Amino acid sequence: MNANTRNQFPALNRLRQGKPVIYFDGAGGSQAPQTVINAYADYLTQGNANLGSPSATSRLTEQLVVEARQAACDFLGCQLAQSVVFGANATSLIFHFSYSIAKQWQAGDEIIVTALDHYANVSPWLNAALACGVTVHTIPIDRETWQLDYSVLANKLNANTRLIAIPYVSNVTGTVVDVQHIVQMARAFAHIQVFVDAVAAAPHVKINFQYLDCDFLVTSGYKHFAGHLGVLVAKPKWLQLLLPNKVAPASEQSPNCWEMGTQNFEAMAAYIACINYLQSLIEDEPVTIDLASSSDFYSGGHDIGSQDMLPADRKQKLENAFTHIQNHENELSRYFMQQLAELRGANLLGQKTTEQRVPIFSLVLANNDHAKVCCALAQANIYCAYGHFYAQGIVEQLALANESGVLRFSLLHYNTRDEIDVLFNELDMILN
Repeated sequence: MNANTRNQFPALNRLRQGKPVIYFDGAGGSQAPQTVINAYADYLTQGNANLGSPSATSRLTEQLVVEARQAACDFLGCQLAQSVVFGANATSLIFHFSYSIAKQWQAGDEIIVTALDHYANVSPWLNAALACGVTVHTIPIDRETWQLDYSVLANKLNANTRLIAIPYVSNVTGTVVDVQHIVQMARAFAHIQVFVDAVAAAPHVKINFQYLDCDFLVTSGYKHFAGHLGVLVAKPKWLQLLLPNKVAPASEQSPNCWEMGTQNFEAMAAYIACINYLQSLIEDEPVTIDLASSSDFYSGGHDIGSQDMLPADRKQKLENAFTHIQNHENELSRYFMQQLAELRGANLLGQKTTEQRVPIFSLVLANNDHAKVCCALAQANIYCAYGHFYAQGIVEQLALANESGVLRFSLLHYNTRDEIDVLFNELDMILN
């Protein structure tokens, strides 16, 4: 990635005390390109309206929702845009769907969660299981591979299993889970649904819902350069067969019946801009796509569903873009781990190679004073994070101190080798 890519992000030009700010906290939330920021502002200043009115702005909002579903469909690799459900965030969507999925369960059934996941994809299932008298099994991490222990998973699967809830990528170790392998294991039994938390995967990996063949998959826009918008994709049969919890007058049609309350339309506008930004990364010089930047868009002069807004080859462009992103991030990962190998007093959790991992690096320091180091780095304009990051299973299995947890550095495609050099120079001074 080059300077033109970075120039798309205003936050990357931030100075504090006359020095640049370095963002190594992408797993906590990415920065946004200017086109995403513009889309938020343009919708709110020129087109804010609810659905169901004959007004021009209401009709454009309806078209906006249609295009946002299509953008999500292309981004997540599903076949039908009507398989996409929007919500406040990933956690809310998982809780929402857990209530409906659990209506199928009965005492004696079993479900499976993992020690590798964010607890947004654990606690909803634990709560639902407790209410239904369902047994819960937790799959541990294999410390040799930093993958899930697939042998334990195989032993726990049986005719009573109803659900497997897994991460696509660990938000602590950066491990890329073999989702397709787990789905294939599940398909050997009847009635097992696979629910995938892909929040940490979305900025790094091209998701292909159809290829993975899982039943549900959820992401969160603010982790991949958009805004606060939860996006879930499900196999169409589940959206038809399951019963949503909703207010009585709300639509009975899917997917609308799954979307609670008035949706965040400005975030949908930003989401479209985000997906268009990502698909522009097929080249070294990303195209600046300014969604709805002109006033005639909202006066009816621009059709939000037109082909220039929805290129037929967007899915392929996204595939190519993520190949570009992964190549760059693999280079960053290799360089980061080379520098880390020379740093005394720090232990990396996760794979020591780029195989089956993304650039999320969690360190356990010899002095375990992660808060102090994180604060010192913040004073040096290097923004990272420390703690458990809601990955309680990892904290418990690895017996990490719950308050200090790990020191996490999470890189995205806009980060550079020069920034890694600055980080390790500071870390060396702080630790040694």
